[in-house]
Amino acid sequence: MSFVKGRLSEEEQEILRKKHIPQDPFSHCYEASFFTEVHDKERDIRLVSLGGRGIPGIDVLPEIFAFIWNDELCCIEAYKKKSGTKETGGEVIWILDRIYAPENWKYKKEELIKLITEAFESYGLGGLKWKLNSFRIENITEPKFGGKTGWIYGR
Repeated sequence: MSFVKGRLSEEEQEILRKKHIPQDPFSHCYEASFFTEVHDKERDIRLVSLGGRGIPGIDVLPEIFAFIWNDELCCIEAYKKKSGTKETGGEVIWILDRIYAPENWKYKKEELIKLITEAFESYGLGGLKWKLNSFRIENITEPKFGGKTGWIYGR
């Protein structure tokens, strides 16, 4: 099975908040809500946007993602460059600036990067309903491993 794009229901959002997100990443900026996600049920992988705009040169705040694999959490801070229009289609370039993963994922680093790349390819432009003409990841940083969870906010 491959990734399927969708939106989390209110119930799924609440479960995710209680189970994985110890603190709202944007509690000092604005109210965060969960937007678009991609989910591969067969491999138990979910990439969820937690908010932020992530436009380099415009926003200081990155777009924050929860990458959940086999019920364990990894936090990703990303920026995107996009061009084009809804009518002509668009191009998206993702810059994965920071990846925080649990310590026990160290031995699966290559697989983790492969799965994150695959998830972002499926995520594309997120919630925008544009035709995607081209996609690439310009930069994917080395993951930082530590602790039981990859969540960095509120530690």
